[in-house]
Amino acid sequence: MTYHRGIASSIQTRRKELALALPPLRAVVVTLFALSLLARFAAAQSTTVTVNANQGPWVQSLNPSFNYGYGDNAAPTAVDASSGILFNPGGTVTVTYVSGLVNVFPEGGFTATDANGYSGDATNNMVIATYGSYPSYFISSSSYPVYASELIGTFANNGVIVGNPFPIGDGPKSFTIPSGANQLLLGVDDNDYSDNTGSWQIKVTYAPATGSTAGNPACYQFSGPGATLDIDITSFASKQDDHVTSSGYTSKDTFEGNNSLMIGGSTKTSTSTSNTPDCVGCLLGSAVFSYSSGTNLTVFTMTVPADDTPGDMNSWFVTLGGAGNLIPSGVLPQSQLFPPISSWSVNSQITVASGGNFASYPITSISSCSLGGNPPSFTASGVVNGASFAKGGIVPGEIATLFGSNLTSSTGINLTSGLPLVTTFLNVAVMVNGTAAPLFAVDNVNGQEQINFQVPWELASGSNANIAVMNNGTASVTISVPVLAAQPGIINYNTAGGNFGVILHANFQLADSEHPVMADETMLIYCTGLGTVSSPPADGAAANGQSTVAVPNVTIGGVNAKVSFSGLAPGFVGLYQVNAVVPSGLTTGNQPVVIIVGGSSSNSALLPIQ
Repeated sequence: MTYHRGIASSIQTRRKELALALPPLRAVVVTLFALSLLARFAAAQSTTVTVNANQGPWVQSLNPSFNYGYGDNAAPTAVDASSGILFNPGGTVTVTYVSGLVNVFPEGGFTATDANGYSGDATNNMVIATYGSYPSYFISSSSYPVYASELIGTFANNGVIVGNPFPIGDGPKSFTIPSGANQLLLGVDDNDYSDNTGSWQIKVTYAPATGSTAGNPACYQFSGPGATLDIDITSFASKQDDHVTSSGYTSKDTFEGNNSLMIGGSTKTSTSTSNTPDCVGCLLGSAVFSYSSGTNLTVFTMTVPADDTPGDMNSWFVTLGGAGNLIPSGVLPQSQLFPPISSWSVNSQITVASGGNFASYPITSISSCSLGGNPPSFTASGVVNGASFAKGGIVPGEIATLFGSNLTSSTGINLTSGLPLVTTFLNVAVMVNGTAAPLFAVDNVNGQEQINFQVPWELASGSNANIAVMNNGTASVTISVPVLAAQPGIINYNTAGGNFGVILHANFQLADSEHPVMADETMLIYCTGLGTVSSPPADGAAANGQSTVAVPNVTIGGVNAKVSFSGLAPGFVGLYQVNAVVPSGLTTGNQPVVIIVGGSSSNSALLPIQ
């Protein structure tokens, strides 16, 4: 299937294989194309799974470089899309112990424990004759101690480890999904599973990469009279090295972003190269956010290559004082739980270490910054109805699509999840009259970029809306687009060379060539852009069947069809449903369906007639 720019087809390309496996809508099975369009709004984004005491965190035969134990463990519990958990890179999974006890050495006097493990036996990098190492052997030492019977996790692709394993314990702990992963594997830390007893119930929750939803930009700029430091928050790619203590925490991650420090016109970046590093023992390209309750300071540290230039900057430190800056334990900077930048007191300084010497520069402001690159670009004609691609304006409450360039630094089809819809996704936002609009998807397929969003209900028809796109802190030019009372668009799919409507029988069976409609039956047409409804829901929130103010006209094969209902589809955002009775006397075969509201006609979508 070629990439189709409509919201229905773009999601269908990626979701078709999952559609029929998802829970039924309104206690019936919603057809393939309607569900492939909309399932992401209703799909569960949390699940509770069982981890048995005899399950290791990964299968050794699939991961020969991560061999552990005696080989008597069962395969791990796998959490993936079939569990209702999306695996979009950059999204976050949060793992929390719910209940249950596990004992890995009952004959040795161990007590059964929760997922934190048996505190009397730190396994770390221990290797025991005959039984070998524990899974903890392959975990970063910065996360030690790891205990026997502790809950261990790793991301994987069909069982093959992606990245490195990590300890979880009782949690809740959040982990960013790395590129290439389609599973989270869970198991018990042990090296002899034959005598293990018990099980745990573990809850896993998914959240999309919402970037700055809590008010944080993708890039922080710390500046003062003598120095300016830009930190690319999106560079924090994983949480596998997080270490939490009673007095604070350290979040260690590898930087690959556009971080830069400017002092007196000289700039050092995190991607600088080096011929003769003079920072012996430094982990080049690493960064740390840490907090200590002893000093009441949050510290950002960045180490970069050195090149023997006089005054070379090979370490950067930013200290952030004051209770307002305290970061919750184990929270990444791009998380919604990270303190909003507006709460950070300007009680900070940049410290630069070079050749054993230290220089400090006061920070007088903390603000957002651009990560570089070209700004987003689009035109008024690139803002269209999300079902029909009709140009000319937008309709309050509808699903709209925006086409342009430099809209996102991400690739592929990236769907948001959960309700209400998020307003920032992958560090992208669509601003409508200064307010971020709810987002359905941010896509970039073979260089063709689009954003699917809901038009805010608050817009007044007859006016103009000012639309801009924010991508990684960089704003597009604001474009003025007319606000229309209605512009109906029927959601459609392409098959056998024709554009067929997402039109269902009353039993929610798709009306296709194998299941044509008959005269006098009621059919359900799914569409968008029908205009004002009674008591509209909040932007981004699910509808509950509110009726449209204007009752549309529907024609099938040019013949008027009686409309029995017109309103918002319950449980979804921006989706309208029109129920119409098929008139008698129509010619057998594919007939065009058109919806007219206030003189505005929809696209024509085919409907098979018997």
